[in-house]
Parts: sequence; structure tokens; C-alpha cells
Amino acid sequence: MRNHSSGLVLLLSMLILTGFILPSLLYAAESGCVKCHTNERMLRALHQPVKVVLEEGVG
Repeated sequence: MRNHSSGLVLLLSMLILTGFILPSLLYAAESGCVKCHTNERMLRALHQPVKVVLEEGVG
């Protein structure tokens, strides 16, 4: 009887964790940080290169 109840507890725990973790992982992949930080075009648009004027500081 103990093996049956511990297996049931394990199964229920896995179902509950899967019910919370899986949706959050799917949401993270579609929104926020993951989407922006893996988009090369977005990163290039956010980075503004510094303009270097050669007359300043030369010589």
C-alpha cells in the first residue's frame, strides 16, 4: 500500500509542477527578455555607436 500511495503523491506532484512551470516557460519564450535579447535587429537598433571625431585628442 505504501508504494501505491507514494507513487500517487509523486504523480500528483509532477502534474502540479508541470501545470505551473510549463505555462510560465512558454510565456517567457513569447514575451519580455527572451524575445528582445535574442533579436539581433532589435539589439542593433538599441545600440548607438559613439561618433569619433579625429581632431579631438590627436597629437
